[in-house]
Amino acid sequence: PVFTTARTAKAGCVAPTSVLGDLPATATVGTAYSNRISITPAAAGASFRVSAGTLPPGLTLSNGGLLSGTPTRAGSSSFTVEAVFSGTVLARKNYVLAVSG
Repeated sequence: PVFTTARTAKAGCVAPTSVLGDLPATATVGTAYSNRISITPAAAGASFRVSAGTLPPGLTLSNGGLLSGTPTRAGSSSFTVEAVFSGTVLARKNYVLAVSG
């Protein structure tokens, strides 16, 4: 499921919600993995973080939204990613990434 958060603009208007993009659902042990999580609409200066769960061993998420590394163990990982700007969560999404051996 996709979770979004509305941002409040000046004069009480509600700004459009932001949505995080999908990731390929699979990776392979010992094979380099690199995919960028996007945010729509684009939000210059937004940073990305894992707010719940854990990434597969060997993978990291950069502040710029790049999920990369070389998976070291087979299994399934569930994690939640948030896009944040100036302390405000713009969007949040749950992911499941299966790593095959």
